[in-house]
Amino acid sequence: MSNVGIFSAKGGVGKTTLTANLGASLVSEFNKSVCLVDGNVSAANLGLHFGLYYSPVTLYDVLNSRIPINTAVYIHPSGVRILPSPISAHKVGASVRNLRRHMDRLVGYDHIIMDSSPSLSTQTLECLNAVDQALIVTTPDAPAVTDASKMAVHAERSGLEFLGLVVNRVRNRNYELTMDEIESISGLDIAGIIPENENVQRCISEGTPEVLKNPYSDFSIEVNMLAAEIFRIRYSPPSTLDKIKFWLGLKDRYSMADRARDNSEPMFQKNQRSLSPRDDYRLAAKRASKTPRAWKTKFDKDEYTGEVPKEVEDKLKKEIMGMLRDSIREKIKESVKSGSKK
Repeated sequence: MSNVGIFSAKGGVGKTTLTANLGASLVSEFNKSVCLVDGNVSAANLGLHFGLYYSPVTLYDVLNSRIPINTAVYIHPSGVRILPSPISAHKVGASVRNLRRHMDRLVGYDHIIMDSSPSLSTQTLECLNAVDQALIVTTPDAPAVTDASKMAVHAERSGLEFLGLVVNRVRNRNYELTMDEIESISGLDIAGIIPENENVQRCISEGTPEVLKNPYSDFSIEVNMLAAEIFRIRYSPPSTLDKIKFWLGLKDRYSMADRARDNSEPMFQKNQRSLSPRDDYRLAAKRASKTPRAWKTKFDKDEYTGEVPKEVEDKLKKEIMGMLRDSIREKIKESVKSGSKK
């Protein structure tokens, strides 16, 4: 089991958004059991990314020794487990000093990922002591990168394994720092580059992470690649043809877990853990995007390597082009008929 903390010394870099989507990626794409912990008890909002707008018991109650930690875990419809912190202004004074002792009692998960406060406060430094590995998030600008290097120093002093630096919200503008410049300034290795995506804000308002809502977007693919990189999981990004078929409704999402299952490969550990969701959360949380069974081509599974054979790809291209031509012809006919009526 890995115990990872996601940190940033500057707000606005997208740390919580990355935490939510990274956890959703591990569950939906790689079939891992994941528990997300909101260690930002002073300004919590990790649960809001999953539509968790009301939570009667939170990490605040755990830290004050009122309840066992497992009773404060909520289950999102996607399978992601969430341990939220309170969003109420009356419960912001809890200390996370003993957080590690409580987190050690979270068992049965492949990965525990903790979101932290975006600062170098005492609370953040205490969160460093609650995890074993650190992932630092920045944006491609000088203030965020310099703050990220400061956070790396504190993580090193705490004896944490450094998983890398994530450059988030990249727009590819000429005023942004390049990846070489970021590595030179910070002295840190870049583990992932996540592009800016305007749909992310919409997904937050809907209470569903982008990885679940739009699994084939550039943002989602980069998050999947980051998850595969830091957790040493094999991953093959979807081809352009896969994306086209998915967007046209000709193909369901086909995750790495589906590929492993179809190949009978023991790559991924199936989640056997089952907790009862709370009624209030089930009512408050919005339904996540479902992951249907995988679309399958008619060729030998034993020879399937994750790539569509060329003959099948060519055949599908012809079918798709034929469908597009027929659709365009129908629209032209309809426009001509409507024009003649006028």
